Amino acid sequence: MRITTPKAGDCVDVTHDWKVCWEHVDTDPRTFSLWLTHLTSEPAEEVELLATVNTFDSNCVTVPGRQLPIRGGDRYRVWATAVGETNPCCPYSESADFRALVGTACPPEVAEEMDQSQL
Repeated sequence: MRITTPKAGDCVDVTHDWKVCWEHVDTDPRTFSLWLTHLTSEPAEEVELLATVNTFDSNCVTVPGRQLPIRGGDRYRVWATAVGETNPCCPYSESADFRALVGTACPPEVAEEMDQSQL
């Protein structure tokens, strides 16, 4: 499994619906959970986004927008982990670093680049 979206440098306002996409192979686990993580500064942040995602139903899922208990900023990642983990440590896959914001619009140039990459 390889998480392909969000991409490096993307900007996501987590209070609006956003997408996580991945590529998979037949030997990947049937289901996984998605977490938003920020482990590069204290305190570490780990928030479960979706408890159970079916690997093979599609290659993307929409994460419902909502207020999340995060500081926001750069160097966030999405992790795909085993279902049922309460303190994820060992992801199946992780996204590249991206910017996560809470209720703040992404800069227009970043939002425009993201729209073009979804075509």
